[in-house]
This record gives sequence, C-alpha cells and structure tokens, in this order.
Amino acid sequence: MKSLQKTVNMSVLQTNESEDPGVFLNGDSLYSLYVSAMELLSKLEGTVSREQFLLALSHTEVIEIYLNNYERALKKNEMPLPYKRNKDLKTKLYEHYWDGENI
Repeated sequence: MKSLQKTVNMSVLQTNESEDPGVFLNGDSLYSLYVSAMELLSKLEGTVSREQFLLALSHTEVIEIYLNNYERALKKNEMPLPYKRNKDLKTKLYEHYWDGENI
C-alpha cells in the first residue's frame, strides 16, 4: 500500500490490488457522515418530492452499506467501535418509500 497524500481522517492510498487510488476514511468519520445523512432524511421527509427524497435515501443506503461492512470487519477482528452506535438509526425505516408511497 502506498500513501499518495496524508491527511487527518482522509488519506489517499493506492493498494497493490487496484490501479485506482482510494480514500481511507476513519470509521468515526464514516459514522458521522451516516448520522448526518440520517438526520437529513428525517428533515426532508414530507418537505420534498418523492424523487428528491429517494435520491437522498439511496445515498444514505450506500453510506450504511459501507458502515455495516466496517462494523462487521471490526467485530470479526474483535475490535471495539470508535463510536457509540445508535441502533435506532436505520434506512430500513424509510424502505416503504421505494414501494411507491408518497412522501
């Protein structure tokens, strides 16, 4: 692994397995992004079009996938999370909007 740029909480790295460099984001920063995205969803609900809400929801779901993968890796390696996880935050709360329900 080669570091292309060292920045606190957000280094740019190149792995041997990939031609394309990536961003190393600390887990606590990833969790902060997720919490902010979930807060945005709660504020948008009922105030924007269905299309706009679903766009925000889809972005939040991607962040949630990354976060879940991060948490599984730490659990597998018996490492504690660097944050206190709010188990009530889940995009699943909004999944009914994908079925065509109006916002």
